[in-house]
Amino acid sequence: FDYEGISLTCLSSTFDKALERILQIFCEPKFEVELIERQKSILISDLLERSEDSQKVAFNLFYQHVFKDKDFSWSFKEAASFIESITLKDLERC
Repeated sequence: FDYEGISLTCLSSTFDKALERILQIFCEPKFEVELIERQKSILISDLLERSEDSQKVAFNLFYQHVFKDKDFSWSFKEAASFIESITLKDLERC
């Protein structure tokens, strides 16, 4: 399973301001194209590294077999292609 979480550590005197900022980040995110492209590059580089690790390749092949037609079954190349295709508009629609 995949999940995300968030925690907030702040002084009680700054809690309202910190909570306001977190809500702003989640409810009104602002994406910068340069940062998106940099993160995509990092993710693709990570995938390329993993594709050269025999143990990770074996696990990937196992996932492709077990999770046919699911996101878990993507090859490294398919995942990299998907990441490369993500645009600013895609993120703004989420």
